[in-house]
Amino acid sequence: MSENSLIAKRVLFFSVFIITITYLSSLIVSSSSIANESQCAFQPSIYQYPASNEVSSLQPVLIFINGNESYSVEVSINITVGIEGDICPACLGAYMGLKFPQQELINYTFNSIPFYPGWSVAYIPGLITKNFSAVYISPILRYTTNYTVSVISSVSYKVVKNGIIIYEDSYNVSYGENHSMLPPITFIFIPNSQNFTQSSLSMPIFLPDGLSLGSGMPLNLIAVAVGENPLSSLSIEYSISGGLWISAHSEELSTGIENSVEEINSYLQGIASKLSSFGINASIPNITSTIEAIETQIPGQEPGNYVVYKSMASDIYNNTSESLAGMYYVYNSSSTNKILIVDPSVKLWLIYNSTSSFINSISSYNLSQGLINNINDSWTEASEHNSLGALQFHYWNLIGKQYRIYITDSSDLSSALEEYEPNAIILSNLYLGLESSTLLDWDLKDNGALGALSSYVSQHHAGLIATQGSLSDWVIWESCSEKTKVGAKGNIDYNTSNLSSLDNLATLLGIPQLTLFEYVKDEVSNFFCINADPQVAEMIGSIPLQIPFVQFSGKLNSTSDAQKMGLSLPENFEFDNQRSQNGSPFLYTEVGWQLAFPQDIDFIVSNKINFSKWPTVNLSNSNGSNLSNYRNFSFTDMLLIYEAVQTSSIYGNDLNISFKIPGIGKFNITLRIPESLMEALLGAYQPKIVAISSDGLAGIIAYDKFWSDNGYRSVYFSFNLESFNTNTSEQLLTQAINWVESWSFYPNMTLLGDVLIPSDLASRAEYILNSIGGEELENMSMILNEEGSSVISINAESPGIVYILILHPTSSNVEVTRIEGSYSSENCSSSNGISLVTIQVSNSTSLSLFLRAYSSSGIIPAYVEVKFEGLKSGLGNVSSNTFENQTTEACTYNGTCTSQSEEKENLQNSSTSTLSNSQTVGSEKGSLMGIIVLCITLAVVASLLILGIWKKKL
Repeated sequence: MSENSLIAKRVLFFSVFIITITYLSSLIVSSSSIANESQCAFQPSIYQYPASNEVSSLQPVLIFINGNESYSVEVSINITVGIEGDICPACLGAYMGLKFPQQELINYTFNSIPFYPGWSVAYIPGLITKNFSAVYISPILRYTTNYTVSVISSVSYKVVKNGIIIYEDSYNVSYGENHSMLPPITFIFIPNSQNFTQSSLSMPIFLPDGLSLGSGMPLNLIAVAVGENPLSSLSIEYSISGGLWISAHSEELSTGIENSVEEINSYLQGIASKLSSFGINASIPNITSTIEAIETQIPGQEPGNYVVYKSMASDIYNNTSESLAGMYYVYNSSSTNKILIVDPSVKLWLIYNSTSSFINSISSYNLSQGLINNINDSWTEASEHNSLGALQFHYWNLIGKQYRIYITDSSDLSSALEEYEPNAIILSNLYLGLESSTLLDWDLKDNGALGALSSYVSQHHAGLIATQGSLSDWVIWESCSEKTKVGAKGNIDYNTSNLSSLDNLATLLGIPQLTLFEYVKDEVSNFFCINADPQVAEMIGSIPLQIPFVQFSGKLNSTSDAQKMGLSLPENFEFDNQRSQNGSPFLYTEVGWQLAFPQDIDFIVSNKINFSKWPTVNLSNSNGSNLSNYRNFSFTDMLLIYEAVQTSSIYGNDLNISFKIPGIGKFNITLRIPESLMEALLGAYQPKIVAISSDGLAGIIAYDKFWSDNGYRSVYFSFNLESFNTNTSEQLLTQAINWVESWSFYPNMTLLGDVLIPSDLASRAEYILNSIGGEELENMSMILNEEGSSVISINAESPGIVYILILHPTSSNVEVTRIEGSYSSENCSSSNGISLVTIQVSNSTSLSLFLRAYSSSGIIPAYVEVKFEGLKSGLGNVSSNTFENQTTEACTYNGTCTSQSEEKENLQNSSTSTLSNSQTVGSEKGSLMGIIVLCITLAVVASLLILGIWKKKL
């Protein structure tokens, strides 16, 4: 089997998992009769095992309650003792001083014990219904009489919450002992009270808060086991950082049932003793409790460890079971540096690694459509997910050595920010966005957390780190009106209330260009829905531009930008692309971030690098409909969108694209870029790639918003470094945390229009403009692309010289591809982020300049100022027929505004440089006007040189 076929097969299973696991968080349960419905707003679903008509003698009854609270179960036990024989029972009873049938009513209340999130269990001990043969020997007459002593038990119970009966039932214990050899059920939780009964009543927690605990801090645990048969052992074990399991010393706890069992046995043995005193020997056995509880304390650990714990139980028939496991990371208690980690995968890892035994024990109790199916499905899907290598342990303990850490789900991010007040936030591979599942929707937009995150980061200057698939965007277009979101598209989506306020993760990471590509893909799909072929729309709309699980070389090299930004990274580092026992790789990167960095797209294309494809699959959406409109998606499909944007013509906010679909045709489409998105693109300042893999698939991107009083720093790791327990992972995470937390305000940026311009560049531009004669015609903010063009339209109402000053701080190279209109000559020069285009016009005319830019970013912002200086009469007497309606390409390749020095790499350390060494493009005929323009240009250059020498002397 080829490598690509193997990859496609794995992603097939992964895709099936993503859709079917949407039911993980839905509990489909059946309930028995509910009483007093009008008195209770929420009715829990309740299971009884065994069913009321199946309870046999000495068989305990378990009442499983599906509700987010603990409930009081009021139990009433009725025990009837009768006797039959040759002498009437009444006569014998009178002789013995007893009245037959003898009845006893025993009442007790049992608080249900939580054993799984949203579930608790109540316990009723096994009771006796049995006939006992007895012989009466008369002490006087010396005759014998055979008797039958009968014990019959029945139970009624009520489930009560806040004094309201929400459920009630009853059963009669039948004759015969029909026990199945079911294993016990055991579960473990963290008490929130020293009293076991009170802990149960107030719903204790199953995992430590934030999945973390400070160094040296012990953890108190309670384990419970319950089953059909008497228990032989119950223990709590724990493992430190993947080491051997350690059995914790534990103490027995009272479950609250002991007194009731003792009362029942006391009554029955009292009857048996009375009968025995009159010579009637009936061997009535004691009932036994089959529920036990213990408590223990895991001792405090050193920072940088993680602890996994569980309980184990066995009964007298050697049936064994394990609980669901719990875990926590140990952080440095002495640190005040708080790191908030948003990582829902940790709990999924726990489900996969600890659910199997728990399922085996609890599934025997015939909970049919409720809890069993839910837990079993979650384990099955987690198992398939694990087979792809996507479900991995995350070693957050590595940063726990130095920092305080707190782990939460994306749904709780808003409240965690407010309560925990972190110094930095880490978003760990938030690639899923299944809206029908609360468990698997990690999309920060769906959870309403994007606004809270962006506000917190900007207001507190908190550091932000994201890893791997947190920009995943996959949406399946089933039709033009029905879509199923699989990836966390809201993290990168354009449809936000205000992108300029950072309400978007891509923008927070400094790469809003990714949002532009998402916008174009969706709008092109909408175009085909309305104007062409809906099937084409479904195909285009379903193309993922961000693919989260792609294998890469594992070898990375830091770039010169890392050192310039003050980010200490190893020069070369490597991750071992190890594989699990089933052959699945552990090392993945998200591919698609390269759309904002053309040189990396070019690298992948030139090396013909291929990667995992989203396969053709038969899936079902939340409505159960079949999702069949799929085909394989590859890097070629992604390039359709990329090329459409990069080759487009840009007129203000209008994007004119030519969309080419192989085998279908070419379509010209005009899109209007939303104002909020345009503001984000114009206000963007390109982040830096500080490390790149040898195959160009993986990278580390750093962003520093140092110029704003709402600034911060961010780092994006496109790969899953948190899955590796290595010094390299620890070093990268630590360095990234230290760097993003070291933000400082450095106000050396000026806002010209909507574009951020380094202050020294703005000062140089101002000097140049002041040195040029004439009046200002207009100024504008615009975006430039790499292979298309952005158009500047200018109206010159008389003969003269038009000066177009272009500031492009993130690109050292701007090209005037052509000029349309009547003009006699043009000149183009460029230096360190400033380009000056000078055009001589001989009469009133309209000019259009077509610009493109080359830089590390395919979409860059630019600020343009246009001035016009009229010529004195007698100059420029050029035949109007010569230049009328002229279109020239004098500023194409050989006439490019080419930079004479390297792009400014470090804005904070840059020094003012002069506009010099300009390249002149004159008219081919060397007209008088060309000579005039050349003289003016040389005068400007000379002035700048003199200014530079004067400044140096000062």
